[in-house]
Amino acid sequence: MRKMNKKWTTLMLATALCAATLGGVATANTVAVSADEEKAAVTYSLTEVFSTSDAELNAEKAMEADTNPSLTALTFSDGGKVTLKRDLAFTWYEGENDARYLTLQFAFKDLKFKSISFTVESDSAWATEDGKATNVVTFTSNG
Repeated sequence: MRKMNKKWTTLMLATALCAATLGGVATANTVAVSADEEKAAVTYSLTEVFSTSDAELNAEKAMEADTNPSLTALTFSDGGKVTLKRDLAFTWYEGENDARYLTLQFAFKDLKFKSISFTVESDSAWATEDGKATNVVTFTSNG
């Protein structure tokens, strides 16, 4: 019985050694991937990025064309809604310790509204009933 256990142990160790060797060979020819590599710029249309409900999307030229070559203009009717179709990165790194954060800039062409809300929904860091965190910023016009 002891001899049989020794054979099985030897067979298992030999198999583990072969698997480790194959794994090492498979990972030895890795290709370095860098975000710094130049890639062709990808352009998306507004309808590929946003979906609308009772709202209109337009691309407009900014007044300071050098710093902001184009803007996205959103025109809402009462109860209109614009939704981003893609996930946003709230934080990313352009270097080893060079963190960048999501920033949004917006301006109102006129103040002909009672109130407007911007809602950002994301995965929750804590256990919540629906698994998401909701942050709302509401602007109210008082004449």
